[in-house]
Amino acid sequence: MRQLKSIFFRFLIVLFGGMFSALQIAEDTGIMRFSPLKESAYEILEVKCNTCHRKQNPFKVFSYKNMGKYAPKIYKEVFVKRRMPKGDEHHLTKEEYDVLEQWLLTQNIP
Repeated sequence: MRQLKSIFFRFLIVLFGGMFSALQIAEDTGIMRFSPLKESAYEILEVKCNTCHRKQNPFKVFSYKNMGKYAPKIYKEVFVKRRMPKGDEHHLTKEEYDVLEQWLLTQNIP
């Protein structure tokens, strides 16, 4: 089954070309490990979130590897409750909100 998924996703990538470059497709299968959209979202999390998290909440520091696991919490805190990031110095721009939102849409958040 796993091989079938791998073949199917490779077919889609070839068929649709660059359209899938921004998606993190089936991370656990190893297909398309690098994603420009994920990279952009990670840069935002690193600059706007991790600066405080390292001091205030060191167990919730985001990495490129773990950010998908925290996607539902990021969505809730940033977009639903609007509690994060805290403070004026870490305020997200409209473009940063858009990038995070686009990345979160690829994470299948329930």
